[in-house]
Amino acid sequence: MAAHEPVERLAWRLQRQTAMLSMLARLQEGFLVGGPAHSTFEAMLGHLLVLSESEYGFISEVLTDDKGLPFLRMHGLSNVAWSKESNAVHERVSAGGFEFHNLDTLFGSVVRSGAPVISNAPGTDPRRGGLPPGHPPLPAFLGLPLFHGGELVGMVGLANAAKGYEQSLIDELEPMLVICAGMVMALRIEKERNDAQQALRDSEQHFRTLANASSALICACAADMSCDYFNDSWLRFTGRSLEQELGSGWREGVHPDDRQRCKDVFATAFATQQGFTLEYRLRNATGSYCWLLHEGSPRFDSEGRFIGYICYSTHICARKRVEVALEALAARFATLSGNAFFEAVSRHLVEALDLDLAFVGELVPNKALLKVRAGWAEGKALPAFEYALNTAPCSGFDSREMCLLADSASRLFPHDRLLSEWGAETYCAVPLLAKDGSGLGMMIAIKRERVHDCAALRVLMDVFDDRVSAEIERERAEEGRRLAASVFTHANEGIVITDAHGVVLDVNAAFCRITAYPREAVIGRNLRLLSSEQHDAAFYAAMWRALRAEGQWQGEIWSRRYSGEEFAAWLTVSALRDEDGQIEQFVGLFSDITAQKAHKMQLEYIAHYDALTGLPNRVLLHDRLGQGMAQARRRGGHLAVAYIDLDGFKEVNDGYGHDMGDRLLVELALRMKAGLREGDSMSRLGGDEFVAVLGDLDGESRAVQLVQRLLATLAMPVRCGAEKLQVSASIGLTLYPQLEDVDADQLLRQADLAMYQAKLTGKNRYHLFDIAQDRKLRGRHRSLTRIGRALGAQEFVLHYQPKVNMRSGVVVGVEALIRWQHPHDGLVGPGVFLPVIEHHALAIELGEWVIDTALCQIEVWQRAGLPLPVSVNIGAHHLQSQIFMDRLRGLLATHPEVSPSMLELEVLETSALENITHVARIVESCAELGVSFALDDFGTGYCSLAYLKRLPHARLKIDQLFVRDMLIDPEDRAILEAVVGLAKAFRRGVVAEGVETAEQGSALLELGCEVAQGFGIARPMPAEHVPLWLSRWQPPAAWSGAA
Repeated sequence: MAAHEPVERLAWRLQRQTAMLSMLARLQEGFLVGGPAHSTFEAMLGHLLVLSESEYGFISEVLTDDKGLPFLRMHGLSNVAWSKESNAVHERVSAGGFEFHNLDTLFGSVVRSGAPVISNAPGTDPRRGGLPPGHPPLPAFLGLPLFHGGELVGMVGLANAAKGYEQSLIDELEPMLVICAGMVMALRIEKERNDAQQALRDSEQHFRTLANASSALICACAADMSCDYFNDSWLRFTGRSLEQELGSGWREGVHPDDRQRCKDVFATAFATQQGFTLEYRLRNATGSYCWLLHEGSPRFDSEGRFIGYICYSTHICARKRVEVALEALAARFATLSGNAFFEAVSRHLVEALDLDLAFVGELVPNKALLKVRAGWAEGKALPAFEYALNTAPCSGFDSREMCLLADSASRLFPHDRLLSEWGAETYCAVPLLAKDGSGLGMMIAIKRERVHDCAALRVLMDVFDDRVSAEIERERAEEGRRLAASVFTHANEGIVITDAHGVVLDVNAAFCRITAYPREAVIGRNLRLLSSEQHDAAFYAAMWRALRAEGQWQGEIWSRRYSGEEFAAWLTVSALRDEDGQIEQFVGLFSDITAQKAHKMQLEYIAHYDALTGLPNRVLLHDRLGQGMAQARRRGGHLAVAYIDLDGFKEVNDGYGHDMGDRLLVELALRMKAGLREGDSMSRLGGDEFVAVLGDLDGESRAVQLVQRLLATLAMPVRCGAEKLQVSASIGLTLYPQLEDVDADQLLRQADLAMYQAKLTGKNRYHLFDIAQDRKLRGRHRSLTRIGRALGAQEFVLHYQPKVNMRSGVVVGVEALIRWQHPHDGLVGPGVFLPVIEHHALAIELGEWVIDTALCQIEVWQRAGLPLPVSVNIGAHHLQSQIFMDRLRGLLATHPEVSPSMLELEVLETSALENITHVARIVESCAELGVSFALDDFGTGYCSLAYLKRLPHARLKIDQLFVRDMLIDPEDRAILEAVVGLAKAFRRGVVAEGVETAEQGSALLELGCEVAQGFGIARPMPAEHVPLWLSRWQPPAAWSGAA
C-alpha cells in the first residue's frame, strides 16, 4: 500500500492542477468581459478554498494611510459569522471593501515581511493577534503575499485546512496567486481611471462656475472658428440666448464699422494659432454699443493638437472716453489758455456726458466762495458769477476728494441756490489742487436728471482736473512774475542779481540810488567792487559757504559807494538752483541802514553811559563787573568793588547851586578815571555815588592802595570858576572771589553796606566789608526763617518739671520748659534756638504761644482734677514790649476757666535789671490780675537791695549754680544762706533750682528753703506723663525729718 502512495499523490496533484487551470480560464474570461469585481474576487476565493481544502479565507489589497502605514482592504471574504449579529456585519461590509488596520496579527506578519506565513497552531503562535469572543476556532492559517512588478499589492489568507498547510501547497497555488495579483492591479487601475474621469467632470463644472461668476465676457471657439461656449456674463450683456450666439451668430452684435477688422484679426489668429487682442464695439442689451477689449488664448489638447481659442472680453468704455478727452486736450485745447481754455473744458464735459451745466471756479482767499472763471450751459458760455460753498454739497467733504451725488442733489441741499434754480439731480465737484496740495478752486458739473454712468463722469472729471489746475497755477505764476518785475523796478530796497560766480547780471534803480553806481558800471562786473575794509577775507568766505550750503545768508554788511564812502547795509542773499540742484544765480536784497545804525549807537550810548560825566552807568557797570568776575575766575586772580559816596556834596549843591554841583561831579569823575589803571572801570550810579571795579589784583593790600589813592584824589580842592570847592569821600570795599559763591548784585550790596559803615565811623575813609560777620548775619536770618516756619508748623512743645515742698512732699506747681520737636534733629533744647530770636519779634510771638499753651494745659489738668499752677519763662524782649500787659490780659480772657493765680511768670534777674522801672510796673500789674511773678536765676546778677525793694511781689528762684556745689563749696553755701535770709527779710518766697540729690534737699531744708525743683525730684516731661508721676511721687524719708 505504501509503495503506491507517491503515485496516488502525484495523480491527486495532477487532478488538482487540471481543475485549477480550468478555473483560471473561467475567471479570466469573466474578468475580461467586465464582470463585477466583487463577484470575480468571491469566485477566486471560492476556488482557492476548494483547492486548498480550507474552511475560510480572504483576498485583500495592501494600501497605505495618510501616515504612510499599511492596511488591508478586503475584496473577497468568507462568511465566518458565528451569530445573527456578526452575520449582519458580514453582509454589510463584505461588499463595501472592509478594512483591517490592526496588523499585529498573523496576516499582518505577511504584510510586514512580504513572505508566506504558515501556522498550523495559531493558538500558540507568538505572531497571533487573538480572536473576538464567539469567533470559530482557527486550527491552521496560511498567508500568501501577492506581488506585481516586485511591489507588494495584496495578500491571500486561508484557514482551517483539515491536514494543515505545507510549502508544496504554496508552490501549487503560485499560478492562482499571480492571477490574484493581476486582478488587484486591474481593480486599482480601473479605480484610478474612474477617479480621473470624475476629476475631469469636476474640473469642467468648476470652470463653468468660475466663468459664469466672472464679470468678463467669456466665449470659446473651436478650430473651425465656430463659437461653442458663451458664459452667463456674455449672454446678460448682449441680451441674447445661447442658441443665438453659437457658431457665428455672435458677430451680428458687432458694430458694422468693426466687423471686417474682427474677421481679419480672427483669420490671422487661427492661421498662426497665436494669442491675439482686439478692440471692437459690441451691441449691449439696451441697443447701444460698448467698447470691449477682446483677448484670445489658443487651446491645445493633451497631444498638442490645436483645438481653438478661449476668449475674454472686458469693458473699456471709460478708457476710450479718456482717450477722446486726451485727444481733445492735445489737439483742440492746446492753443487755448485762461478763461477760453476753461470754457472749452466745460463745453466738452457738457457735450460728452450730456450734462446741463459745467464750470470752473477759483477760490476767493479766506472765503467759502468760488469766483466762476468760465462755464457752459444750454449751448452757450456762462457769464461770470460767484458760487457759495458753505451751502454746497462739497462743503462737508474733504477738499482733496471728489464729491459726487448721483441723485436728489437739490432736495438734499435746498439752500444751494444754483442746485435749486436748475432742479439738479446730479452734482459732481472736483477739487483743483496746486502741486503743493493747496486748494486752487473747483470744477463742478450739474445735470437735471440722474446720471446713470457715474464712472464716465468720474473719469472725465479726473482727466481734466490736473490740466485745469495747471492752467490756474500757470496764470498765478505769470501774475507773480509780473508782480516780481514791478517790485524789482519800484522797490525801495536795492536788488542785485548775479550768476553763480558773483558776476552782476542785473540791478534795480534802488541799487543805483543807494550805491551811486550807474547801472552800466556794474553789469558784467563782480560784486566784489562794493567790498569795504570793514570785513576780512574770513567773513566773506563764511558768507559764501553758508550760501552754498544753506541757500541763504542774512546779516549786516559794510559796503562802499561809488564815491568810496562806506555805508552799512542789511543784506539778504538767496541762492537760486536749477533742476539738478546746482546754484544758477544769486539774488541780493539790501537796504541802507547807516542812519539807523548811527541812531542805534547813540541810543546804546545813552542806555549805557551817564549823560553828565560820560562814565558807564549802572547797566554797563553790571556787564563789566560780570566780565571782571569771569576773568578773575579764569586767571585765579582777585577783583575789588569800591562803592564811592561823596561827603559834603549836598552842601555844595545847596550853597552854590546844581550847575556848580554838576561841574564838580564832572571834574571829580575825570580825576577818578585818570587815577585808575588801564583795565579798571569807573561808573556813576546817580547823584554823588560812583562804583570802581578794580581787576587783576594780587590781594587785599593792592586794593587798599588803590582806594586810598581815590580818597586822596577826591579830597583835593577843585577850582570851579572863581570858587574853590572841596569834598571828601566814604568808600566801601569788597573783594572777589569769596569762600561762598556770590553774584554781581551781592558784591554791589556788600560794597554799599561797607560804604555806610565808613560814613558812620567818620567819613573820608574806607571800610572793608566783613565777610565773616555777613555770613553770621545771614546764618541768623536763615535760622529765624526756619524757627518761624517751625512755629507755624506746630513743631514746638512744652515739657513740665514739677516743683515740690520738700518738707511736706506736696507738689506746689510745675515749670513749663519749651522744646523744639525738629523733624530731622529730634528734640532740641531751648539753648539752641532761644538765643537766635532774642531781640527779634519772634521772641514775642513764641512767648505768647508758650503762655497760651500753658493756660490750655492748666484747663486740661483742672478738668482731670489736677489743679497744678504753671510757671512760664518770659524773655527780656517780650517783657519790655509796650503791649505785654494788654496781650497777657487778652490771653487770660480766652481761658476764663483758668484763675490768674494758676499762672506764674518767671523773668531772669539780669533782664529785670535792664529796665527796673518798666519791670516793676509789670510786676504790680500782674499782682493786680492775680498773676504771680518770680526772679529766675537769682544771685547771678547785681541786684541791689533797693531794686529788690521795688519788686515787692516777686518770688526768688536760686540759680542751680549755687545749689550744685553747696555741699563742698562753703562760699556757695554762704550765698545760699544770704539769699534765703534776704527772702525771709523781704518776706519773699524762695525756690531752689537744680536739686539733684537727697543730701542737697536736706541741706536746703536746714537753711530754711522748703520749695525746690531739679533732676533729683523729676526731669522735665511731656504733659501726658505728669499724672502718672504724681501718682508715684514719694519724697526721700530724710526730708521729712529734717530740722
